[in-house]
Amino acid sequence: MIKQIIDKNLCTGCGACVSSCPCNAITMKCDVEGFQYPVIDNEKCIDCDFCTDICKSRRVYKPNTKATFIVESKDEAMRMGSSSGGAFGELAQFIIKQGGVVIGAAFDDELQVKHVAVENMNHLHRLRGSKYVQSSAEQVYPRVEELLKDNRTVLFSGTPCQVAGLRAFLRMDYDNLFLVDIICQGVPGANIWKQYLELKQSESKIMHVNFRDKSEGWNQLNISYEYENGKRTIVSFDDDCYMRGFEETEILRPSCYNCSFRGLNNCSDITLGDCWSYEKLVGKLSDEKGASVCLINSEKGKEMFDKISPSLKIIKSLDAKELRPYNKNLFVNPLYSGKRQEFLNLFSVQEYEKAFSLLMKQDRNKKYVEVLYSWLGKEIKDSQYISDKIISLGYRNIAIYGMGILGNYLWEKLHSCSEITVVYCIDSERKENSPIPIVESKKLNEEMLKGIDVIIVTPIHVKYGIINSLSQYYKGDIISLEDIFR
Repeated sequence: MIKQIIDKNLCTGCGACVSSCPCNAITMKCDVEGFQYPVIDNEKCIDCDFCTDICKSRRVYKPNTKATFIVESKDEAMRMGSSSGGAFGELAQFIIKQGGVVIGAAFDDELQVKHVAVENMNHLHRLRGSKYVQSSAEQVYPRVEELLKDNRTVLFSGTPCQVAGLRAFLRMDYDNLFLVDIICQGVPGANIWKQYLELKQSESKIMHVNFRDKSEGWNQLNISYEYENGKRTIVSFDDDCYMRGFEETEILRPSCYNCSFRGLNNCSDITLGDCWSYEKLVGKLSDEKGASVCLINSEKGKEMFDKISPSLKIIKSLDAKELRPYNKNLFVNPLYSGKRQEFLNLFSVQEYEKAFSLLMKQDRNKKYVEVLYSWLGKEIKDSQYISDKIISLGYRNIAIYGMGILGNYLWEKLHSCSEITVVYCIDSERKENSPIPIVESKKLNEEMLKGIDVIIVTPIHVKYGIINSLSQYYKGDIISLEDIFR
């Protein structure tokens, strides 16, 4: 008999229970929705409850961030080969040069993602770069313990829940263990990724995937595929079914929507992530090659950061709370629409092509109703909510993109606020006899948008395409209206 260990809405799939079981009675198995969960074989289980004790011990730590920096690797090749600024690469390189071992997520030969150990500089590239799919980590925990007991220095990198899982598995601190986690939005299931790959490689096998291809600029958000027949394609997140589902947070693991490990209460030594809104935080234009935010969470993390700092260009020191308007994944759990359940229903009956095609559809009316409902709820409590919120984010000079129902209502609310100036209202075409001054989107240019603090996109059902288009010549903040209510 086989039974499931835990509520699916709580299980992060970290695998600590699997590695901890003294009877090898637990395995990770994929459910029909594409996510891995631990199951127990009752014929092997001795009811020791060690697995549940380990799971419970992945406690949420108190906020402990000591310092935060915006950094870039001085090594241009390292930086360009990384998803953001190359900070992880510099950490990993330092550990290996000292004779240590780095453990992190890597693609296998079938482009599935697993945690592996690397102790050779020639293989370090396997661990660099984002992998937007849950990595299988449970098999590597015993290897980490073995290395630590052999007095090898180990750098372990993973999602916050994986780091918590490793800590729970080890049951003690080690001076020779350095823990790095990432600012995590959430993870799609491994089988969701597997089935998507099979659909994409119907004509030729995909040999390499780069989830964050920088060849057209860091802010462009592109994924690239290299095929066995020599073909290479670069696709924007907005035009790729899988990445659209990820960006719109429709295909994440159930526990990601109520994550216990999100926020500044990390149990890692260092937290790394993208430095979104670089221009706003730093006060100058980005060079489009990528920058990292680096949160130092422990004395051990500080010592490690100090050791690699000669290899880094430290752009700025700041308070971690300054990241809140720009890196919401550090602070706020993702949300999803009704599209998620419809996707999972189709996926569970193996209607994979229909399921992924669904992710490209935009339910305009539903998304608009959700925002208006949230807006109304906020305004019942505070009629000045939206203007106060925008002011609290540090924005004063505003451009509104899209002058439909939402855009017009937003203009009315902000136009009456003395502390906010709506510099431009932007739409695809000017409307005759409109009381609102509207600039046609095709006439926008970089010079016109100088001095604008933020562009607020109101056509939320097609926001990614608009944001990608605007970001080609506007380097300031671009947010969607629904971001304000999250």
